[in-house]
Amino acid sequence: IALPLLVIPIIRFAMTRKQVRFVAWMVVTLVGPVLLFFNLYYQHDYYAIAVSASVAILVAFGLMGLVEMRSRVAKTALASVAVIMVAVWVVNIPYWTRIYEPVSDPEGILPLAAQVERETSPGQPVAIIGRDWQPSILYYANRRGWMLRGGDIPLLMFEQLVADGYAVYRCPWLTEQDRCVRLDRSAEVLVPGATIRPVTGRTGLLESGT
Repeated sequence: IALPLLVIPIIRFAMTRKQVRFVAWMVVTLVGPVLLFFNLYYQHDYYAIAVSASVAILVAFGLMGLVEMRSRVAKTALASVAVIMVAVWVVNIPYWTRIYEPVSDPEGILPLAAQVERETSPGQPVAIIGRDWQPSILYYANRRGWMLRGGDIPLLMFEQLVADGYAVYRCPWLTEQDRCVRLDRSAEVLVPGATIRPVTGRTGLLESGT
């Protein structure tokens, strides 16, 4: 947010200290990834971590440039930047203080991951239905496997997964229930909660978990 106020001080400081090439590369490392993966930066706020170092360096150059400038405009800009930085820091307190919490599990993932870890062996692959592409359960369960997008899977795919040694689960979101349901066949009867449709339908997408 403060960078537009610092463009001129950054350029001036870079020229006086003969750091133009370095600053140019910092601009490339900031703008390039955002342009290249714009949809990902738009959808996921954590992508900003990748360019935070570039932002910090450019802001630091701009602040040093303002300190060296003696004009009243420079002093006003320096004060404005300081106010903006403090305001952004305060407004985002609920966001960044989460890293200091002992446990933060707003989606109720940890109990589901503990269940999957408890009910499967360390080397057994796991397939999870019903949580879109989010592999958090697999990650915290320390298991490798697949996230199957959609509410159901073709019977042939289910049987192939089981034949390959997969444990197949239907896992809920937080508001539905607090346990994953393991899908299995026993005398052609499915475990309660399972929905497996004919293979002739649309298969859906698979996404790697870990």
